[in-house]
Amino acid sequence: MIAIIIILAALVLIASQRGEREEANLAELLPPILEEIAASESLRQSILSYTTGGAIPTGLDTIIESRLNNPSLDFEVKICDFNLAEPVQCDIGTSPTDIRGSIYSKERVITSPVQDEQNKILKIFIWRKSS
Repeated sequence: MIAIIIILAALVLIASQRGEREEANLAELLPPILEEIAASESLRQSILSYTTGGAIPTGLDTIIESRLNNPSLDFEVKICDFNLAEPVQCDIGTSPTDIRGSIYSKERVITSPVQDEQNKILKIFIWRKSS
C-alpha cells in the first residue's frame, strides 16, 4: 500500500514538472521573433510609421504566425509610442476568452535613425488556445 502511494506521488510530481517546463518554453519563443523583426528594415519602417489605433502591419502578423507555426497558440501584437518622459502602458486590451493557462509577453523598443521620428514599443502577447 505504501509503495503504491509513493509511486503515485512520484507520477504526480513528474507530471506537474512537465507542465511547468512546457509553459516556460512558451515564453522563450518570443525573443528570437522580436530580434528577427528588429533586424528587418522593412518591418522596422512599418512599425515606426504605425499610428496608434491603426491596423497592425500585415507583414508583422505573417512573420509571427510563421515562426510560431503551432495551431494551438494564439497571439496579439501591440505597437505603442515610446517616450521616456511619459512611460506608456502597452497592454493587451481586452483579454482573450479562448485561453488555457497564462498569457506571456515580451517587448522590444524599435528605434529610428531619424531623430524627429517617434520610437515605438513592439509587444507580443502569446497564449495557448483552450480548444
